Amino acid sequence: MTAGQTISRPMSFQPIRRTHTLLSQTSPRSRLSLLLQSPSAKFLTSPDFFTVLHANPGAYGLFTSNTCLKHMVSKVRRDAHHFERYQHNRDLVAFLNLFANKALELPRG
Repeated sequence: MTAGQTISRPMSFQPIRRTHTLLSQTSPRSRLSLLLQSPSAKFLTSPDFFTVLHANPGAYGLFTSNTCLKHMVSKVRRDAHHFERYQHNRDLVAFLNLFANKALELPRG
C-alpha cells in the first residue's frame, strides 16, 4: 500500500436504544399538561411573579438587562403554552435558577 491510499471497510451501525422517561411515553397533549404543571411554568405565570422578581436583585438585574429574556417571560405570561418552546433556553434557565433554594437537594430525574 502506498501513501495516500486508504482501506475501504464496510461500516456497520447498530441502532442506539434510549431509555424512555415517563414524559416520552405519554401523548403530546399529556406531556404539555405535565410541563405546564412544572414549578418553573407555574412561577412564571403566577400573579405575584413581579413581586418576587423585585425582591431578588440579581434576577431583577438580569431581567432588566436582557431583552430576549423579557420577551420570553412576557410570551409565557401571556400564554403558558409558550413555555414548551423556551424551557431549555440558556438565559431562561439561568434566570430561573436565580430563584432556586440552594440549601435544598436537586429533585430526582
